[in-house]
Amino acid sequence: MSTVTNVRFQLRRDTATNWASAGNPVLLSGEPGYDTTNKILKVGDGSSTWSLLPAISGGGGGGGTTLPAGINPGDYLAWNGANWVTGGEGDVKLGGLSDVSGTTLNSVAVGGGAKAVQLDVVIGSAAQSSVGGNVVIGKSATSSGGTAVVIGNTATGAAFSTSVGGNTSTGANGVSVGNGANGTGSGISIGNQAFSANAGITIGNNATGSATSVSIGSPAFTVGTNNVVIGQNSTTGIANNAIAIGSASSNSEDCIAIGGNSTSIGTSSIRSIAIGSQANISTECANSVALGYNARVGNLASSSVVIGSNARASDTASNSITIGANNFTTANNVISIGPSLSSGLSNTIQINTNQLGGAAILPNSNACYINPIRPADSGNGLMQPGTLWYNQITYEICYQWP
Repeated sequence: MSTVTNVRFQLRRDTATNWASAGNPVLLSGEPGYDTTNKILKVGDGSSTWSLLPAISGGGGGGGTTLPAGINPGDYLAWNGANWVTGGEGDVKLGGLSDVSGTTLNSVAVGGGAKAVQLDVVIGSAAQSSVGGNVVIGKSATSSGGTAVVIGNTATGAAFSTSVGGNTSTGANGVSVGNGANGTGSGISIGNQAFSANAGITIGNNATGSATSVSIGSPAFTVGTNNVVIGQNSTTGIANNAIAIGSASSNSEDCIAIGGNSTSIGTSSIRSIAIGSQANISTECANSVALGYNARVGNLASSSVVIGSNARASDTASNSITIGANNFTTANNVISIGPSLSSGLSNTIQINTNQLGGAAILPNSNACYINPIRPADSGNGLMQPGTLWYNQITYEICYQWP
C-alpha cells in the first residue's frame, strides 16, 4: 500500500520593518515574498531590491504584475485617453484629451478636452485655463489670465477676475455675476445681462453702466463717466458726473434728478437739480432747480428755481424764483412766493398776491407786490397815512393808519 505524505509550502515572509531592516534584499527571479504588515505579495526579478518590486496582490487592491514601459516606481501617472503616461506631480486628470500643460503641479483637469496649468482647477467639457492659479468650471468656460474664478457655461474671465453665470465675461480685476453679465476692466456687473465698463458698478437685470459709474436698477442705464444711476428705468444718457435716482432721467452734466415716474433733466441743462415725482427741467436750463411734484422749468429758463407742487417757470422765464403750490411765472427776474400766483412782468417781487393790485389798476414792471401789510398807528403824529414803518415791538413792517 502506498503512503500519502502531506506537503505544505511556506512563503518567505516578514513584517514591513524587517524587510527594510534586513538590508532591503534582492529576491531571486520568481521567488515570492510576503509583507505581513501591509498584506502584499511581491515576486523577485533577480535584480531589484525589495522596495523597488511592485506588489502583485493585496494592500488596497489588486496590483499589476509589471509597470507600463517607461514608467518606474514612484512616478506620477496620468491617463491621456489611451495610455498611462508619466507626469502630473500631484495633478488629477479625468476625461478624454484632458491635459495639464506647462509646469505641472497640483492641478485638476476634469472633462473631455479640459485644459489646466499649474495650480488650476478646471472642470467641464472643453473648459480651459491659459495661466496658472485659476478655478474654471463649466462647459467651454475659459480664463485668459491668472488667479481668476470662472464658473458657468461659456463664461470667460481675465486675470484676477470673478465670473459666475452662463455666458458671463469679465475683464482684469473685475467681477461679473449673472447670466450674460459682462464687465470690462475692473468693473463689477451683477444681474442678468448686466454690463459695466472700467471701474464701474452695475447691479440689476439688463442694467447698463459706464466707466467709473454706479448703475443699480432693472434696467438702470448710464453712458457717461462718474455717474450714479439708482432705480428702475433710471438713466443719465451720455452726460458725465450726473445722478439719477428713482425712475429718473438726468441728461446733462453735473445734474441731480431724484424722483418717480418722468422726473427728468433735459440736455444742455448743466448743474441743475430736479427732485420730486414728475419734476422736470427742460433743455438749455442751466443752473436751475425744480423741487416738488410736477414742478417744472421750461425751455431756456436758465438759473431758475421752482419749488412747490405744480409750480412752474415757463419757457424763457430765466433768473426767476417761484415758490408755492400751483405758482406760475412767465417773466424774467421774478421772485414769486405764494400759492396759485401768476407772475407775468419782469423785474418784480410778488409775495402772496397777484400783480393786478386792484380793479382797473394796471400792473407795473420793476415793482414789488406784497400782501398783507398790517395797518397800525405808529404814534408819530407827523406820519402821513399809508407810510410804511417798522414796528419794533412786533418785528413787522406796517403802514400808518389812520
